[in-house]
Amino acid sequence: NVSVNFISVFFDKAMSDTSWCNSPKFRKGNDAKKYYPVSGLKNLGNTCYMNAALQCLSNTPTLRYFLLDDQHKTKINPTNNFGSQGRLINSLADLIDDLWSHNASFVDPSGFRDTFVTFAPRFKGLFQHDSQEFLSCLLDGIHEDMNTPASRTTTTEDSSSESDEDIRATKKWNKHHQRNNSAIVDMFQGQLRSTVKCNVCGFSSSSYDPFMFLTLPLESKLKILLINDKFESYFVPLPLLATDTIEEACNKLYNVFPAEKEGKKSFAIREFSPTNPRLLSPNFLQSNDLIRDAHKNMSKAMLLVHTYAALPQCTFVTILPPADTKLGVFNWPLLIQLPPKASGQILYQFVQQRVNKGLACMPQTTTTSNTGQCGKPTEEARFPFVLKSMDDQIILADETKLDSTHHCFIFEWHPEHAKKISIPMHTKHVEIELSALLKQFTQEEQIPETERWMCKKCKVVRSPFKKLELQRVPPVIMIHLKRFAGSTGRLKNDSEVAFPSTLDVRKFLPCGTDDETPTVYRLFGMVNHMGTVGCGHYTSYCRDCSTGKWWCYDDSNAEQVDLHSSSKSVYVLFYELKDDLVGLGEPFYTPPLTRPNASQRTTT
Repeated sequence: NVSVNFISVFFDKAMSDTSWCNSPKFRKGNDAKKYYPVSGLKNLGNTCYMNAALQCLSNTPTLRYFLLDDQHKTKINPTNNFGSQGRLINSLADLIDDLWSHNASFVDPSGFRDTFVTFAPRFKGLFQHDSQEFLSCLLDGIHEDMNTPASRTTTTEDSSSESDEDIRATKKWNKHHQRNNSAIVDMFQGQLRSTVKCNVCGFSSSSYDPFMFLTLPLESKLKILLINDKFESYFVPLPLLATDTIEEACNKLYNVFPAEKEGKKSFAIREFSPTNPRLLSPNFLQSNDLIRDAHKNMSKAMLLVHTYAALPQCTFVTILPPADTKLGVFNWPLLIQLPPKASGQILYQFVQQRVNKGLACMPQTTTTSNTGQCGKPTEEARFPFVLKSMDDQIILADETKLDSTHHCFIFEWHPEHAKKISIPMHTKHVEIELSALLKQFTQEEQIPETERWMCKKCKVVRSPFKKLELQRVPPVIMIHLKRFAGSTGRLKNDSEVAFPSTLDVRKFLPCGTDDETPTVYRLFGMVNHMGTVGCGHYTSYCRDCSTGKWWCYDDSNAEQVDLHSSSKSVYVLFYELKDDLVGLGEPFYTPPLTRPNASQRTTT
């Protein structure tokens, strides 16, 4: 009897420390012979926020190969009391090793999570957490594991009169890097320039701060309420800029409401106080007026937009709600077009026609009686509402010509009808471009009066203009879309955001930036949040840098997908410099390592 022993031989690529990419420490799956292109992460109980963020970090090429090649082991600072003496970054490196071993459909991250919650106890338990907050905490932890700050030396603050801002920015960055010296800073951190300019003398001063995330608000500081001729009311979340003109604002509205443009409808825009609809600007804004000049306090402003047909020789009349009207019951000002020299009867008829468009069932009116009960005016019997002048005088529905000075009237339902009438408010879903959010983030805006600033030249308290710019951009930019608002973060903004596959940030850098500075970034990952704040779920989309294919990671499930250019769920976007090799200060970065695929593994 002859026995033959078969030996399986795997060809692999050696790492810099002479270990092998696919050594047994990577093979954690049930069947080491089966090849999986990607692996998911097991949900340990409301840990989708963690899994989505970890998949994006695992697909960050610079960090992924830095950890796979064990380069982090020579960077660990065991004497840093703010870190975990290397336990956290080693645990993350082991988890990424498991994810790219290609031997399991999913990996159990229990070991990593146990290490992480020791460093960040607030993430213990089975509570749902914010994925961006987890990501920020994790990156801060592995930064401290590798942080080797320079010895403390006595330094003096830079003079605010430094003529060359780039020199001041470099000094600030070098000072920050001396205290925060790690690969995480080199990969993920950039620098913002904040310039404050006096609104009187033009004196300006700049400050510089590091950033890891660009947090972009989705809502414009200036609200827009649009009321069309069908009595439909819309809140429009357009990211208007303070430097936009009214004409530019109208063009943006036409993009949102193309039917109005096709119907040759015009927009009438003026200032409006949402807390008191009676406080309405009597004059319409002109096409060349700036949004910034329309209302100085943009945090509380609202633009009221009426759509109307351009009728020749018409008179505009505004119908206001009573002062004590609650929101949601005909409390928004209406715009009525009347023929010249109109009477009170025509005014009532036009208002009735306008109201009919907004109600599926109008309250029944009495048309046979000329006098209402208790001697009230005839219009109360003929119409379910009454119109009053601004001094609370009832307007009669007769042939009396209206005073040309009356441009506003107060609309009141009769008490028996007011409880039955309610008009819902709509929110117009607008696709917001990421570039528009970045432009809004870096636009110049005037500081509110409550935060006035002392001008060092005028020696007087002023309301200056403030502008943010990207002074220094990192190899990896993480863009955080601020979807959760409110004092407790319990409100979610579901606006659809259009994000490009390549993003050029040059126009958001200060003027005079070197043309040779690389500024084109490529999208490679995103964290998504679906559902509401209290009942939501996180997933991630990531691009495999070795194949260029996109994968959807939903906890333990992973499937290949075609990426769409916009989403209502995208929460954090990951962009990397488009260059294949990225200089990161010190030469710790190496070209991407190529793992063998299934066809390269042979058995003899």
